[in-house]
Amino acid sequence: MVNWAISIGINKYSNFQALEYAKGDAEGMRDWFKLEGRFDEVFLFTEDSPPIDTNPPIPTQPTFGHLRRFLRAQFEQPLLQPGDNLWFFFAGHGQRHADRDYLQQFAIKPTTGIAF
Repeated sequence: MVNWAISIGINKYSNFQALEYAKGDAEGMRDWFKLEGRFDEVFLFTEDSPPIDTNPPIPTQPTFGHLRRFLRAQFEQPLLQPGDNLWFFFAGHGQRHADRDYLQQFAIKPTTGIAF
């Protein structure tokens, strides 16, 4: 069984009020996943987190393009097997539009929210 986690924290937004603790919350969850949870892989996306060490490296500023590139690179081909776990943590702004909920990424455009 494999445990992976994605932790995203966004304090600064171009069109929303800044948050104080989202980045720190995501870093805290990353630490918990690694140290307490002993997860196999943990990926952190914040305004200033280091790139993911792939070839080529994937930037981790939580923009729509970076998140999409990461998700496609890691999960376009089935990576996880039955019994594996993927945890997702998000600290930041969200929005409801046309009966859908959206996570707002770093550089917000109304057309590029991530629906969930």
